[in-house]
Amino acid sequence: MENHLLRRKRCLSNWLRPAMQRLNVTRTNQNQHLCHVCGRRQAVGKEHIPPQHAENRDEVDINYVDGNTPSGDMKFHVIRSPDGFWVSVLCDECNHKIGWRYGDAYKEFLSQITSAAGLEDTSGGVFIHLKGIYPLRILKQMFAMFLGAVPYEPAPVWKGIQEFVRKRDSPLPDNTPSVYLYKNVSKMGRIVPCCGILELSTHKTLVMSEVSWPPLGIVFAFQSDNRLNMMENVTRWGEHRFKDRADLLVKLPKLRVTSHYPLGFGTAREVEREQARRGLIYLFHVPENSASRSDIGVLWKSKKS
Repeated sequence: MENHLLRRKRCLSNWLRPAMQRLNVTRTNQNQHLCHVCGRRQAVGKEHIPPQHAENRDEVDINYVDGNTPSGDMKFHVIRSPDGFWVSVLCDECNHKIGWRYGDAYKEFLSQITSAAGLEDTSGGVFIHLKGIYPLRILKQMFAMFLGAVPYEPAPVWKGIQEFVRKRDSPLPDNTPSVYLYKNVSKMGRIVPCCGILELSTHKTLVMSEVSWPPLGIVFAFQSDNRLNMMENVTRWGEHRFKDRADLLVKLPKLRVTSHYPLGFGTAREVEREQARRGLIYLFHVPENSASRSDIGVLWKSKKS
């Protein structure tokens, strides 16, 4: 039995199908689709994930996952993008509003994480004192990235998240994934759309998404998982108002990203050993005729690194 397998599948496994069906994924042609935030206007232009002001504006090498070989090895191809990683998922109006409302707050938040010396504890986590940040604006920017990473038009189940991003004063709905943060101490980024992870030894499942680029990693998780316990859960930032500023103390584990696999940290060999030990299977929904740049996920590295 293959211990770890990356599959492009339309029919999900019996274990993960119920969890993924709750997301009500749809198939669509990504060459012609609607904005992932408003759902009304045509998606055009370039939406950078993460935003350009998060060190995502320079030349990058992007490794695209194409699936797996019959033996279980990963297949991928590499392209070079002169202006960071981007996807065509937003209309011009939503792109402008998101940048105008949340961009500066998110940029300041990342700047503080980058510049903070922090106090480390024995587990290797770093304490960072965030001063005068806008928690709700930052969380809305994060969920804009979550919607942008989805390789298909968001279905009705995503309307609550879409409204949360679209309306500046809209509260975070109850049926959203929890949001966890870690400090990415590598020189590589990873973007994984909503996918399922099955652990064969326990039959435990996790539906999640990940957007990571130094200095920050973001995990959106629909279930609890012990791999998330070390990370900082910031979901309650959604309880703030748009104008609220706050001084907050966060503890972020320092994790290294070198692999395509979601929640895989350390060297590529260490990630593979952990997969074999736990018997992990990854499943992704791939729309028919999709031209998305993030069907299964990407690993990318800035040429400045």
